[in-house]
Amino acid sequence: MLYQMAPFFQRYAEETTGASTSTVGFIFAALPSAAFVASFPTACLVKSCGPPLALSVGLLLLAVSTLGFGLSRSVLGWLAWRCVQGAATAPIYTSLNCILAATFRGPGEFEQASAWQATVVYLGYTLGPIFGGSLFQFGGFLAPFALSAICHLLFVLLTDGLGDTLPYDKDEVLLPGDSDSSLASSTSATLWEVCSPRVVLLVGAAFLVQGMYGTLDPSIATHFRACLGDVSSAIVGMLISLMTFIPALLAAPVVLLLPGAQAYLIAVGLCLMALVALIFGGSDPSGPMVTSDLDVGSRVQWVSQLFALVLIGVGTAMAWTPVLPEMLKVSAVRVAELRGEASPAVDAVTIPISAVFNAGAAMGEAAGPVLGGRLVEVMGFGNALLLHAVVFSAFAFILTMSELMKSTHPGDFTPVKHLGRSSSTAFPSQYGSVDLPYPPPPEGINSITHASYGEALRNRCLSV
Repeated sequence: MLYQMAPFFQRYAEETTGASTSTVGFIFAALPSAAFVASFPTACLVKSCGPPLALSVGLLLLAVSTLGFGLSRSVLGWLAWRCVQGAATAPIYTSLNCILAATFRGPGEFEQASAWQATVVYLGYTLGPIFGGSLFQFGGFLAPFALSAICHLLFVLLTDGLGDTLPYDKDEVLLPGDSDSSLASSTSATLWEVCSPRVVLLVGAAFLVQGMYGTLDPSIATHFRACLGDVSSAIVGMLISLMTFIPALLAAPVVLLLPGAQAYLIAVGLCLMALVALIFGGSDPSGPMVTSDLDVGSRVQWVSQLFALVLIGVGTAMAWTPVLPEMLKVSAVRVAELRGEASPAVDAVTIPISAVFNAGAAMGEAAGPVLGGRLVEVMGFGNALLLHAVVFSAFAFILTMSELMKSTHPGDFTPVKHLGRSSSTAFPSQYGSVDLPYPPPPEGINSITHASYGEALRNRCLSV
């Protein structure tokens, strides 16, 4: 329901307050910007009071701020309430990830649960613009936001009623593959421990995916009308909903593709999104590639827009769905290596990785409207999207090359046996490979039992 205003808000803000495209972009960006700022403090809140309570607090704050946004009639008011909405979403997202992690603990279960969560989220994204555009058209500006506030309040009551039944203990968080909590670390990992180069690359993929949607949010309705004619807000809402309906269908099956090579799947998804940017940019009247076949409202325009909407859905499912599970796997192995533990430190990374993932996605969603809105004003929508195509292609190439280098140069990613144990028994293959350059221990010394060497090794790894 947070994204229901894309079909109508830009036109409404321009007609009522004279807001420019970049101003509307700032309003859209206020929510993810506040979510980014609140992500890491919220992690402390979730850890101290538990996800169920943090979830209820976030939903209540979101209901109040959504109603306030609908009652506002000025740019300043919209910005202020949008910031409150963003701060409210931070505990919601982090809490949901932790609850899922505590509930689905078997091998591969969290990946499937995360995919089904993405399916539900994308269904919300799909229905939001449809209902938002329709409610605005028949009930005015306040109607969609009042309905959203009521829905959030109902979910507060629901989560309070289910709070005692949620299988979560804030002192023991387990993730896929862990059946014995005694093997897991009891201390939550720090940001420096979880942020390896591979995690940073995965966060970059989440940043780009959300950045694409953030760029399109404030200007896609204007683009559709420029290409297809003066279509109604309801039709624009239906077109926008296609971008999220396709990933809702594909999020669950996509986790079964390329097991153990999710980074390549993410790279393919980014390439598809680059193609989408190329189609949108090439079909826009402001772009350099428009021909006589692309007249406003022509059949070619309709086909090209619908094809791009299907492609962006497929690309999103491939580039977004595997990111969080892959981040958790990579960071669990890394933290266990840093601490010299015999099992992936999955319990220690849940909250910090959720915070990092949410912060990266929020940063992309915030940068999209601001930078994208500015680029649209300076370069035009067509040229701005062509630039996006270049960026997405370049990042997909970097991600692919990093995975190829990891596979062809295993010396850069020293196996677990350097710590005195077998990688096949201590670290299940589902957690991927270790990505830190460890020196082998001195002859006759086991780094798990020898405290001084273990501490020295840990300090060495932290410095790397």
